[in-house]
Amino acid sequence: MINKVLWLMVLVGGHFVIIHGCTVPNELLFNFIDASAKIPSAILSGNLIDMGAFDQCLALDQRINGTRYRGRYCMVKVPLPDSILGGMDGTKAQESRIQMLNEESELTNRIVANTNDGTGTLGLLLGWCVPDSCSIENVTHNIVDLIDKIPLLPESFKNITIFPLMGGLCQTQEEIDKEASNFSTADLGTIGFLGAILGIMIFSTIYDVVLRYQNKKPAHILLIAFSVRTNGEKLLAISNNPNQISCLHGIRCLSMAWIIYSHRFLTFLSEPLMNMIDLEPWRDRPENMYVMSATVSVDTFFVLSGLLVAYAFLQAKAKGVKFNVFLFWIHRYIRLTPAFGVMILINATIITYLGSGPFWSLLASLKTTCVEKWWHNLLYIQNYYENDTICLGQSWYLAVDTQLFFLSPLILIPLWRWPKRTMYGLIALLIGSIISPFVVTYHYDIATSMATEQTNVFYQTKYYYVTHTRFGPWLMGIMLGYYIFILKKDKDPNYTLHPSQVTAGWLVSLTLLLTVLFAPYNAMFVHDRIADAFFNGLHRHAWSLGLCWIIYACTEGYGGPINAFLSWAPFQVLGRLTYAMYLVHMNLQYQMAAELRTLTYFSDFNMAYQFWGDFCVTLALSVCLSLSFESPMLILEKVIFKTGGVAPKKPILPTHESISKNN
Repeated sequence: MINKVLWLMVLVGGHFVIIHGCTVPNELLFNFIDASAKIPSAILSGNLIDMGAFDQCLALDQRINGTRYRGRYCMVKVPLPDSILGGMDGTKAQESRIQMLNEESELTNRIVANTNDGTGTLGLLLGWCVPDSCSIENVTHNIVDLIDKIPLLPESFKNITIFPLMGGLCQTQEEIDKEASNFSTADLGTIGFLGAILGIMIFSTIYDVVLRYQNKKPAHILLIAFSVRTNGEKLLAISNNPNQISCLHGIRCLSMAWIIYSHRFLTFLSEPLMNMIDLEPWRDRPENMYVMSATVSVDTFFVLSGLLVAYAFLQAKAKGVKFNVFLFWIHRYIRLTPAFGVMILINATIITYLGSGPFWSLLASLKTTCVEKWWHNLLYIQNYYENDTICLGQSWYLAVDTQLFFLSPLILIPLWRWPKRTMYGLIALLIGSIISPFVVTYHYDIATSMATEQTNVFYQTKYYYVTHTRFGPWLMGIMLGYYIFILKKDKDPNYTLHPSQVTAGWLVSLTLLLTVLFAPYNAMFVHDRIADAFFNGLHRHAWSLGLCWIIYACTEGYGGPINAFLSWAPFQVLGRLTYAMYLVHMNLQYQMAAELRTLTYFSDFNMAYQFWGDFCVTLALSVCLSLSFESPMLILEKVIFKTGGVAPKKPILPTHESISKNN
């Protein structure tokens, strides 16, 4: 055992050799060593990363004897043969532990370091500080030479290959500063555009405040379209409209919080953890299925989207409003796209200038995707076309919801004219929405969750993102919207459900919801192709059915304290921000992960603590996005379309994200 770990101690001292190979005076040796990674402790707990001192390394800049020496920060992977961690007796427990670390290490290499050496070898990810005269090739070659010269080192460690991370990434302060000032035309255009919007908002707000003080009306409504005061008042307004379904506000807000929380867990997977090995046992505990099953939060928004598009359409038709399908589509596009487009623009241009860190170049891959695929998003086809990578990953939901919205007139018009016949057709479509995910799951041998060991590459691209496997909950929302419209239109004041029926409804609803959350637990360990196909075909419908009862019960007066909570007035304000929150939150989480300089400790408390940070900062940024690109568009839309069109309210979003409004 002593022989096996001797190399670890020698490797630390060997940093002298590496630096010496790149030439540096003795006066600065300690500076470079101090800023460099050491061998991590708790490797058996999954601590496989030491990032060194990123900022301290880049700050190194001294002249000695007329020569300038500056720090260059490089990250490399040093593979670890299993024998190094095998212990003296090589017990099965240790072997199992090594295997678990190996699996998690491959995940970390793909997500955190954006690299995979292809050998499946466990490795340490180390941040080295070397003189700027060193290249990544100098670093890797010197490490190999050093290891080969270590006496008593196991043969399994000889002739290893050192893998530079992120395409051979090395950073110097000069390079970072140069990149930060090397704005492209698109970058400058984005900065100019955002600056112009800010200027317009300031002018519009001042103009609005002066008019209020003078008790005058604006010369034209467009002059106050970007007023923070006017739009802020609308954002904070509480409506008592009797036609609204007030419980939807709470459902929408809680679902958005659930989405952010589950994405916080996914972000932990992309962060350098000091206890990576604890992820698997945490995932395997049944009480944590509320995170593993969080994808149904998306289906909540599909239900809300279908419900509101049907309910708003039928209400408008009942009032004699003429339906113009083209305006119907244009309204939707105008209300959805400006805020979405701004987030695409930021990701395609200036996102890489918003910070720095050892893993900051990970955001470059997000930028590249948006540069190449921005038009997929603006056409809302990103969930089908080249959907292995998506600009703003959570935007797949926007594509699905928009596609369903554009197809909705094929259902809404017949539902108004021939409701009974159309309901039969909806039932047939609902059956098809069960068969479709069943067939896809069975054909591609897809598991029940992205968190299971059996998950394959087709889970997202063939099942999770595509409209033909996700439209069932939306259809159920359409049917519920029609039913609530009829109840409100032809309400019999003498008709009420018996208390036993109400109790049975709540029991069935809660049973369905809890079953959907916890039933996949066993499937995480035992893969059954037929069982998984049945589950994927039915569980989203079961969740939606349970949710439909809650909405119905709250609407018809059977909700009691649950309805009182879901209808809490502040949820109206938060509900107006859920779309912007959906667009913003994952960018924030990615940026936080890319900026990390130290390891993170994974625990329930840390995850909850970081969630509230995510939520509050996301909320603040969402207010800015809403006031600058959502609310003004509503006024511009009214000016452009002074007449016509049945158009429901803006997507409910969050549509992680209306769901998303990616998870």
